Amino acid sequence: MNSLIFNKRIKQLGKQAEINSMVELEYKKGVNKEVKMYKKYELISSHTCRRSFCTNTYLEGIDVQLIMKISGHKTEKAFMRYLKISSLEAAYKLQDAWGI
Repeated sequence: MNSLIFNKRIKQLGKQAEINSMVELEYKKGVNKEVKMYKKYELISSHTCRRSFCTNTYLEGIDVQLIMKISGHKTEKAFMRYLKISSLEAAYKLQDAWGI
């Protein structure tokens, strides 16, 4: 599937799922800052799906090397920067690793 078609369809699915909370994004235009508001579903893309897959499978305890093979990351350093993990999720991950 063409990425433009995929991105359009994933936004439609987000809208149908009522992912409507408002998100504020700040952009720089030269020295000026511009703030725009978006419905969250408007920001969903194939990149969102890839990042969510990587983060969720990592949190489920799937081997990093296996996730990297699927996601196409070449180095573990790049992969770890890619994850979006909250402080609470990191604490739970440590609990699991330490058997607490």
